[in-house]
Amino acid sequence: MSFGQPTFGNAAGVRDGVTALNGTLAPFINPAFKTRLGADIAAFPPHGMIATTISAGFIAGVAPTGASMLTTILDGTLTMNRSVAETAGGFAAAAADISITIQEWALLGRPPLFLRRKFVRAVTFTPLEFSHIWTVGLGFQAQFQDNFPLLTAGGMPVIPGRQYVIIANLEQSAQCELGVGAAASNIAFDFPPMFFDFT
Repeated sequence: MSFGQPTFGNAAGVRDGVTALNGTLAPFINPAFKTRLGADIAAFPPHGMIATTISAGFIAGVAPTGASMLTTILDGTLTMNRSVAETAGGFAAAAADISITIQEWALLGRPPLFLRRKFVRAVTFTPLEFSHIWTVGLGFQAQFQDNFPLLTAGGMPVIPGRQYVIIANLEQSAQCELGVGAAASNIAFDFPPMFFDFT
């Protein structure tokens, strides 16, 4: 049984039409303890769509002899959720979820000097959707949450001698079509080192 503190991060996004991104997509990794994933995005008519993925992860290590399973838990706090979907004569929606990805890598060469790694596979577990609001025609939906606990877990079979990487993901989206209105998703998700165990 161990705990892993993220040591690397990644962020990506796609956007089309009239959109806004306030600040940066980069994850904030605090080596002392917490990691923050989050973005402040919005979409506007006549057509706007923006989607982001922010990730932070760590190398869990090499599966030991006799191990057959890797289990991990992402247990954090939705520190802030400000999601809005409003429209008059159109469509607006905003959504967000967290998930866990486990990557498997083959180590090529002879221990202790492995020459390189070869990617084998990645499994992303079912996302935990914590925000999904929408409205069509004439409507207003808002979701404001502070300090709300979120927990998700994953596990996969392992092969002793292979290396495993655990990644926490936050996905957000906002879409607005036609009419007058806006869709926005402003999220901050904080989590401490993640539990993991080879069994």
